Amino acid sequence: MLLSLSICLMIVLNVPSIIRVLKVPVVSYNQDIAVGAKQLADYLLVSKIKTYSEDIGYYDEKGEENTIIFDKRRLVKTPGYEILITDIDDVIFFEKDAYMYMTITRGQQKYTYMICDLYRKQEDYVEE
Repeated sequence: MLLSLSICLMIVLNVPSIIRVLKVPVVSYNQDIAVGAKQLADYLLVSKIKTYSEDIGYYDEKGEENTIIFDKRRLVKTPGYEILITDIDDVIFFEKDAYMYMTITRGQQKYTYMICDLYRKQEDYVEE
């Protein structure tokens, strides 16, 4: 009898700590967006940007034409179909102070990243 009473008492005293463990919220940090933005910035670092608005058209270091598009909730590099970021609701590319930025919307959150500069060296520069 005393043994069963002590077991019941141990269970009752540990219930609040068990409930606290079960109530831990799930936290989502969305690191995949930052990784995809960094990967896109690496592509654009050595490229010549042709156009940007809803999509980005650019020439890479080999002179090949590539496009970054928003397709089926994904940010994709073409030709081919290299997925940079998945599960996003919207993406916007814009220019501010000679830099290109990207704003990604996922759920109710918006994330803005600087992805490249738009500075172009003069082609006809002559060294003296």
